[in-house]
Amino acid sequence: MKSVFYVILLTLVTLSSVCSQPRPEAKALELAKRSHTLRGDKEVEFFIDEFLKKRHDGVKRLGWEVKKERNQEYLVSYIYEIHSFKEGIGKRGFFFLVNLSDGSVHNVTHEHVQKMPPFEKFYKDEKDLVDDLLKQKF
Repeated sequence: MKSVFYVILLTLVTLSSVCSQPRPEAKALELAKRSHTLRGDKEVEFFIDEFLKKRHDGVKRLGWEVKKERNQEYLVSYIYEIHSFKEGIGKRGFFFLVNLSDGSVHNVTHEHVQKMPPFEKFYKDEKDLVDDLLKQKF
C-alpha cells in the first residue's frame, strides 16, 4: 500500500513540475521582451512601448506574435499598423530571432521589414484622394 502511495505521489510531483514549466513560446517571448537588442540601455518591451507612445496618432498596436522557426529557434515579433497621410498605410514591426538552446536573442527587424509589403499609397490631403479616385476606372 505504501508503494502505491509513493508512486502516486511521485507521479503528481512529476506532473506538477512539467506543468509549471513555461511553454517554449512563452519563454521565447519573455527572452525577447527582456533583451536589450534594440538599444543597450532599455529592454525591448519598454523601448517599443515608448516608441509607439511618441507615434500615438495613426498607429494601431496589433501586439506580440511568436512563431517556431526550427528546432529551438522562434521568431518573436511585435506588429503595429500605420495609417498616416505622411507615411502611408501598412503593417510594420520589430522582429527577434530567439534561440532557446543558448538563450540568445538577435534583432532581425531590418531583414523582416524589407520583406514586408510596401506601404499603400498615401495622400497629402483629401483633395489628392478624391482626384485619384476620380481617375480610377470601375
